[in-house]
Amino acid sequence: MADSLHTVFCAECTNNFVWKDAGVFYTHRMLGTKGKITRLLACTEEQRRVYPQKSMDLGPTFVHPNYANNPHNHESSGSYNKPASVMHWVREAKIDETYVLFIDADMLLRAPIDPLRLGASRGMVVSEHVGYLDQGINNHLVENFVPHEGMAKLARAAGWYHIFHLEDLKQIAPRWLHYCEAMRSNPQRYWDMNGSKAQWHPLARRAVGTKNYIPTGDAYVQFGEAPWISEMYGYIFAAAEQGIDTKLLNGLVEYTDYTSAARPPQGPTIIHYGLHCHVDSYHFTKYDYQDFDLGSCPLLFFRAPARPKPSQALCAETINTLNDALCDFYHRSCPGAEQLPCAPHEADTSQPQCIDERDDCAREMEKLGVQQGGCPSGLLGSCRQACTGCCGDTNPKCLGWALGGECHRNTAFMNTACKLSCHQCEGDPARAAMQAGGAAAGAAAAQTVGGAAVDQGVLQRDPTAVAGAVAGAVAGAGADTTSAGAEAAAALAIPARLRHKGKLHLESDRLEQGFKAGVVAGALASSRAAPIANGEAGVVAGVAAGVAAAALATPEEAAAVERETPLGRWERNHPTEVQLGSELALVLLIGLAALACILVSRRPGFLASQQQRRGKQERVARKREVAV
Repeated sequence: MADSLHTVFCAECTNNFVWKDAGVFYTHRMLGTKGKITRLLACTEEQRRVYPQKSMDLGPTFVHPNYANNPHNHESSGSYNKPASVMHWVREAKIDETYVLFIDADMLLRAPIDPLRLGASRGMVVSEHVGYLDQGINNHLVENFVPHEGMAKLARAAGWYHIFHLEDLKQIAPRWLHYCEAMRSNPQRYWDMNGSKAQWHPLARRAVGTKNYIPTGDAYVQFGEAPWISEMYGYIFAAAEQGIDTKLLNGLVEYTDYTSAARPPQGPTIIHYGLHCHVDSYHFTKYDYQDFDLGSCPLLFFRAPARPKPSQALCAETINTLNDALCDFYHRSCPGAEQLPCAPHEADTSQPQCIDERDDCAREMEKLGVQQGGCPSGLLGSCRQACTGCCGDTNPKCLGWALGGECHRNTAFMNTACKLSCHQCEGDPARAAMQAGGAAAGAAAAQTVGGAAVDQGVLQRDPTAVAGAVAGAVAGAGADTTSAGAEAAAALAIPARLRHKGKLHLESDRLEQGFKAGVVAGALASSRAAPIANGEAGVVAGVAAGVAAAALATPEEAAAVERETPLGRWERNHPTEVQLGSELALVLLIGLAALACILVSRRPGFLASQQQRRGKQERVARKREVAV
C-alpha cells in the first residue's frame, strides 16, 4: 500500500531551503518508493521571479503564496507556511493517492513508509508523540481555544510528521492555519495579561493554580510572546475540532543526536536534523549554513566526519547523506561536474585537511612564541594551516562563507583566507570541473547568440557592443562568478557596466522581453574558464556572446534595463560621483576593449576568419579594378 502514499514537505523560495530540499528529494528517490513526492514551495511574487531554475528543477514542486507575512493577520512568522502549504495544495492540486505523508525540509527518509501498517485510516492520523506538547494539553490549553465542549478529548501531543488520509487532511488543513493564527494572535489566552486569566476556561485556571501562565512546552518563549510551536498546537486544535483522532508513535523519527543508528524498524525511519550533533570534536548544525547557495554550483561539501562512536553514528549518517545529495545535484545540474568525486563518508585521519578550526591561531602562536613548523601537537591539530602554511582555510567559518557565495562576492579576501573552500589549492578536483563547465557553457552561450558576431565593424560603430565584448573577455579571463554554468547560456541578462569601484558590474535578471542574453550571459557562462594564459577559449566565447547580445539591444532597451540595476539606482542617487568617475570609466573601458580585441585576435580560428575576410575584400577590389 506504500504506492498510495504521497510525500509532501514545505519549503520557502530562499537559499536556506534549497540544499535541504535536495536532501529530501534524494533520500526519497534512493528508497525507490513508488509513491509521488511534492515540494510545497512558499514564494512571494518577487521571490518566484528571481528563484533560480536549477533550484526549481530539483523535483516536483507546487508553488503557493508565502505566508511568512500572513495576509490574514499581517503578522510575520515562517510557521504559518506549514499549514498554509497543505491548505493550498489540497484545494488546488490534483491528488490521486489515498494517504499523505507530511514532513519538514530538514528531514531525511531512511526507509519506505506503509501508512496502513502504521495504523493510518479515515478518521485516524498517525504522528509522533511530542512530549513537551503534553504540558499545554494537560493544563487545558485546548479548552481556551476550541469552542466545543468535549472536543478536547481528541487532543493529542502530535508533531514533526503526520500521515493523513487525504479526506482528513482536506478537513484539517484550513482549520490548522486558523488555529495557528489564533494561537499566535491571542497570547492572552495562555499568559495572564491585564487580568486575562479571568477569561480562561475554568479547567485551565484550576490546572495552573497561582501561575500566571499556561505552560506550552516552549522553554525559550518570553512572557507575552507567541511560542514557535504555535503551529503544532494549531494541528492539535484543528484535529480535535474536526473529530479526527491521532495515533501517537515513538521513535519513527529521531534527532541526529539520538544514540542509535540501527536500521528501521529497530531504528528511526526519519532523521530530523533540526538540532545540533557531534562526531568527536566536529559540530554539525543546519544553522551554520543558512546562506548556502546550492544553485550556484559551489561544488563544496560538508566536512566528512571521522569514524563515529556508535552513539554518534546517526549524526555521521546525516552528514554523509546530505553530502551524497549534494554530489547527486552537482552531477545532474552543474556543467563540468559530471565526474566530480563525492565526499568520503569517513575523513582520512592520515591526511588531515588544511583547516584552522579556531579563529585565534595566530594569536595563540604568538603567545607561545612559535612560528610555522614549530607548533606543539595540541595546537597543530586545531591550527593546521597557521602552523604549517599549507594551502587551506585560515578560519573555521570559511566553508560556511564559501557555501554562501562569498568566494564570488568577496574574492580578494576569500582567495587568500579561505583557499581550500574557494578551490584555490592545487589538486582540488572541483577546479578542473569548474573550468570545464565554464568553457562548455561559454561555448554554448556564444553559439546561442551567434558565434560569428565577433566583428570589428560592430566593435567600431557600437559602444554598447564594446561593453559587451569587454564583459565577455574579462569574465572569460577568470572572473570568479560561482553562479556561472549552463543556466547562463539560456538566461536573459542585463548589460555589463563598470562599477563605481572600477570593477565590471555583472548581473542577471529574468526579462521575458528585451534584448537577449549575451553581455552578461556570455560573460557568466565563460567565467569559469581558466585565466588568460590558459583560457582563451572562454574569452572568445564570452566576447562572441557579449558582442552579439549587445548588438541586438536597442538603446532604449539597454537604458531601461540599466536604470533598474543596483548600479543604475546607485548612479541616480549619486550624480556627483558618477560625473567625476565618468572620464576614468571611459579610459578603463577603452583599455579593456582593446584587451578583448587582442585576446580574440590571438585565436587561430579568429585569425583564419580574418584572413578569409581580407582575401575576399582583396578579390572584390581586384574585380573592381578590372571593371574600371
